[in-house]
Parts: sequence; structure tokens; C-alpha cells
Amino acid sequence: SKLRMDAFHKVERVIYERTLKRDLDLARTWHAPPPPSASLTAFALGLCVLMFAVPMVWLLMFATELGQKRSWTFLLAFFFEFMLTYFLIAPLTILFNKIFLPSMLDERLHREADDEADAARRPGAHKKLRSYPYRTPLPETPLDFLVEQEPDLQAMVATARRRR
Repeated sequence: SKLRMDAFHKVERVIYERTLKRDLDLARTWHAPPPPSASLTAFALGLCVLMFAVPMVWLLMFATELGQKRSWTFLLAFFFEFMLTYFLIAPLTILFNKIFLPSMLDERLHREADDEADAARRPGAHKKLRSYPYRTPLPETPLDFLVEQEPDLQAMVATARRRR
């Protein structure tokens, strides 16, 4: 019913796979972005230095205006907040977003797959495509998608199925 690699003769399969690999390699090089220009790189480097230097200069000027006692309190508060933000809050955010949330979603996906497997084992149940998190069933392969989009191909597939 479907065009599959198994139906090809061994030589045809090897030719097809090599041609496909060559085409994919060519597509990767063809769509590769050009390297950034030297002026753009220099501008980005200057911007980074400026973004680092200006706050430091502002911090030192502001601290000298406050005086020695108040500037020491200000600097301690600044560095405490900096350490708290970048060594506690940011790692906890990354941990939550990259580890805990995906693990909870993974458990839910496995539960959905188990529910679908149980439903498929029941008599009279039909196999449905995986639909989580979307309610629209998705085609299994790009060929299925193409057949769904083209009426001529649908007719060809229907006649091929009738012949079998």
C-alpha cells in the first residue's frame, strides 16, 4: 500500500540511500548561513566591552559619590544580590525548566501511550495515530502527508490497494 524501502531491490535501495544522503549533504551546505563579516564581529565585540565597562564605571562613580561607609554597604548589597541571582535563582530556573518540567511531561506522555495501548487491546478498537498534544491526527510519514494533499495520488493509492 505504501512505497517502502523494503520493496526495492538491494541495489536500488543502496542507490536510493546514497543519492538521498548526497542530496541532504548538498542541502545542508546550500542553506548554510554565510560567516559574519569582520566589521560586524568587531562591532559585537565593542558592544560587549561597552556593556561591561559602562556599568562598572557607573558603579564606581556612584560609589564614590556615596562616600566610603555608604558605598561599602551599597557594594555589599550589590554583590550579594548578584551572587543570589546568578548562583541560586538562575540555576534553579534552569533546573526547573530543563529537568523537572520535561520529566513531568514525559510521565504524562507515557501514561497517554499506555492508555492508547490499553484501548487498542480491547476488541473492536481501531489503531489511532498518536495525537498528543494535538487533537489532529498527524500523518506517519511525509509520503502519507503528500498523499493526503494530492487528489491524484489518493486515486493512485486507492487503485493500488484494490489491486492487492
